[in-house]
Amino acid sequence: MVYDLERGCQDYQMPKTAPAANPVFFRTYSNQEISSVSRSTANPEHKQRQEAAVEALMQPVNAKVQDLLRLSRTLSNTDPRTENITVPLAHYQGGIILESLGREGPSFRADDVNRTISLNRETAINLVRMVPKEWRVYALLVFLFHDVAHSPQGLKHHEDVRRLKITHESFGQERMGELDLRNDFLAVHTISLYGTLKECKAYNHRNYIARFYLIWNEVCGSMLDAFPPAQRKDKQQRVFGFLLMSNLINDAHLEKRPLEFEGEMWPVWDESLSHLSILSNGHILHPGSPVDSQLMAQIIGLISANQYREAAFGIKQVW
Repeated sequence: MVYDLERGCQDYQMPKTAPAANPVFFRTYSNQEISSVSRSTANPEHKQRQEAAVEALMQPVNAKVQDLLRLSRTLSNTDPRTENITVPLAHYQGGIILESLGREGPSFRADDVNRTISLNRETAINLVRMVPKEWRVYALLVFLFHDVAHSPQGLKHHEDVRRLKITHESFGQERMGELDLRNDFLAVHTISLYGTLKECKAYNHRNYIARFYLIWNEVCGSMLDAFPPAQRKDKQQRVFGFLLMSNLINDAHLEKRPLEFEGEMWPVWDESLSHLSILSNGHILHPGSPVDSQLMAQIIGLISANQYREAAFGIKQVW
């Protein structure tokens, strides 16, 4: 499928059914949970091979970044939101490198002196091992673009997020979850738009949809097993929003329906679970609508139990 993604501006012969629509959780400022997945199984020799494999990916990652920056003006003219990624990338011309930032350290570090961006080596290794080999460069690009997009949001450094959460824990957690889902979208959107403009020389909607569909499912969906069940409300909201967007991108591509979102779809529900609103880009996309509270409770329970296929089916009934 990567060949399909790279081969140019044409109609794709895609599978009749969608890949599993699973949520991606890029832990922008915590590496603890993702590293725990492989901690017990990794041996020194295997770890060395993994490190070498990830190091080898950095050259094509940097090449893709530089190629994307050459199209940054066209990207901006097509969608100014891409500047949230291209402007920080252009600033850090020293390149993208790997750095050991600790198992519990940040997954991302911006060095304003050397103008480099460091990805946490351990995080990168564990993300890459969740993704099929042919998708690994795209996985690191999504990971990088997601984190870079936090810079214009005022969250460039690890301490910025800590301060946000300390000020008001529940508000900080929910706000961070909303921004993370926004950056999930923005990363995949920018990569998809870049690929379409590069190959088609102009915006082609069906080509863009196919690219977004592939990356959202094949790259982001492959990372599901890296993370524990979503027990906190803000995490449940992020999973719900991701699955809702997955349903809609699958419909847009497989059923040739219009794409119903242009940004993250952040769900907000009341305590009784009887009303559901959707926010996007900080605005109300859909005001509160009545929903089946029992079905909502079942969906949230399925999300908490990591039963995402079943939860996605339930969300289809709600939305």
